[in-house]
Amino acid sequence: MLRVGLSLGLVLLVGAFSCAEDEAPKPGPEHDFLKKFAGTWECTLKASFIPGQPASESKGVETSKAALGGFFVIGDFKGEMMGMPFEGHSIKGYDTFKKKFTGVWADSMGSWMMISEGTLDKSGKVLTEVAEGPDMTGKTTKYIMKTEFKDNDTMVFNMAMPNEQGKEVNVLTITYKRKK
Repeated sequence: MLRVGLSLGLVLLVGAFSCAEDEAPKPGPEHDFLKKFAGTWECTLKASFIPGQPASESKGVETSKAALGGFFVIGDFKGEMMGMPFEGHSIKGYDTFKKKFTGVWADSMGSWMMISEGTLDKSGKVLTEVAEGPDMTGKTTKYIMKTEFKDNDTMVFNMAMPNEQGKEVNVLTITYKRKK
């Protein structure tokens, strides 16, 4: 039954494009921005998910590429986090209907995916995303993630979450340097 449903969905989607007066959608300027994420990056991580504990430092490598007609960037991260092997996968895009950047993140430290939405600041250098997901205890919490492009070869990612008093506290910083 699922196979029939998927086939029918594809037929309807293809039919919609072939019957449309306009051409198929094309990536826009927001998708061009996403291409800045493409490349191989050497990463330095500083994580402090447990209040009062010192931040752990580790290294990793992220490889990202533009994909799916230029609408998305898909990334693969491998390294360490808090002294353990760590890998994660991301998909970033721009939803032209919502007028928001969107993302999905899954990693080896949990059985859940983080889904985010965000906006780009007026400078075109800082992408701010908001997502909900479990904290270290499994309680659902809000995450605020900011990626700032310092230049074409350097970006800094910060992730914050509210502490027990509701104050936003940075729990993760990753500095990315483009591998040349």
